[in-house]
Amino acid sequence: MSYIVNRNIESLEEIINEVPTEYNILVCRNKGLRSLRGIDRLPQITRLHVDNNQITSLEYIVGSNVTTLYIDNNPCYSEFVELGNSIEKVKERYSFLDAKDPGFE
Repeated sequence: MSYIVNRNIESLEEIINEVPTEYNILVCRNKGLRSLRGIDRLPQITRLHVDNNQITSLEYIVGSNVTTLYIDNNPCYSEFVELGNSIEKVKERYSFLDAKDPGFE
């Protein structure tokens, strides 16, 4: 089932408590969304439609259960295309960037 965001939000954190657990598709088109922050706190979401927003980074996909992403017309779209439209490659890239060198802790 699809949960459709009907108001402008800056990040997905703003709707974490609104999305019912039985919904696995989140649709947030044309809502001024700037960040995917909070998607990891929506474990039921496997398909994310965030076309025509202002998302600049895919980093918050890491830790989420998203397997399908529709992100056309966002500043980060070219990055997604560069990674072959692959959620797995996005997660790999950002997981690698977040990894800490154990020698520097």
